[in-house]
Amino acid sequence: MSPEGCRQKGKPLKLFKIPCRIRVPEVADLDRGNRAAGARDSFQDLSRCLSYPARERILTPVDTPLYSGWHLWHDGRGACRRSMSVPRKPLAIAALATALLGAAFFSSRHSNTPAPKPEAAAPMDPNAPVLAPDDKVHAGYAGSESCRKCHAAQFESWQHSNHGLAEREVDMSHDKNAFSPKQTLVHGKDTTELFLDADGLAKVLTQGLDKKRHVYPLVRVIGNNPLRQFLIPAPGGRMQTLDVSLDPLKNEWFDVYGNEDARGPGDWGHWTGQGMNWNAMCAACHNTRVRKNYEPRTNSYHTSMAEMSIGCESCHGPMKAHVEWQEKPPLDKAKDPTIPHFTRDQVMETCAACHSRRSELTGDLVPGDSFHDHFSLTVT
Repeated sequence: MSPEGCRQKGKPLKLFKIPCRIRVPEVADLDRGNRAAGARDSFQDLSRCLSYPARERILTPVDTPLYSGWHLWHDGRGACRRSMSVPRKPLAIAALATALLGAAFFSSRHSNTPAPKPEAAAPMDPNAPVLAPDDKVHAGYAGSESCRKCHAAQFESWQHSNHGLAEREVDMSHDKNAFSPKQTLVHGKDTTELFLDADGLAKVLTQGLDKKRHVYPLVRVIGNNPLRQFLIPAPGGRMQTLDVSLDPLKNEWFDVYGNEDARGPGDWGHWTGQGMNWNAMCAACHNTRVRKNYEPRTNSYHTSMAEMSIGCESCHGPMKAHVEWQEKPPLDKAKDPTIPHFTRDQVMETCAACHSRRSELTGDLVPGDSFHDHFSLTVT
């Protein structure tokens, strides 16, 4: 079918489904006309999700906000394909979701029929876009340290900036005063203690998923000023963001939710929940060229990146070719063919990838790409 035919059929279908779990795959090595493929994905509708036992229900998205409905689009290879779109009838969908929730609740209380087991994961779509391997993508990055030789002043300014310190490992030269002497914070019904162990490593004593207090290691820091949040390693390749954060100017700990006391272990907004998951919620905007690499079959992450922190290449794009060209004599630097020349709009859209309210579609923006190829802007 031609692109024109697709556009004629590009209206949202009248039949809407309510997804209960969505994973939008990352896309790489696709031309701009095909990047909409990143929005294609399989999903389970809410009624099926609600038929699962309560402990197996997943009513929050893994990597993206909830979407409903379908759009048709042309993939540039002679075929029409489907992609998810924002629902045109949110009130009707909300009413349907409420009705399904009510029906599931009534059924669970008044039926002796055991809930069916979840269906096995559907096989991967053979027509789905294939990601370029992480090592191939990251091979084009030279790292911010490679910029120091020729751009010493800019490197020094970046190194101590909020971008340069957007994510780092816990370092006692920066963080010791936050843990020594031991700090205790009472917030809501919980009490959190932060301290250094006998080996001088940062630890936290707080409530875990089992609602019991445990000691956890703190291995990384995200953010610099006005707050720093600490990461706890968790099963399945995850890292979770502690909800107790540090004000570095006052060297005081505080709860990011203030005086609220409505979140408990396992809740979406608790440090053990998906809302505080670093892989899905934090990593992409605190590091350079992140691949989340979520695996739905095992419910695990294999997250990788070109460089920890918001490096030079987060904004300038991969520059290994530039570094190599500059090192080759003779040097006619005025005609360096490796330097990209971005328009004003391209610069703004590169910044908007993190400095906007948006939903990810591909998770694989490269500086210079169109914002709308990779994100859906959220207007509030």
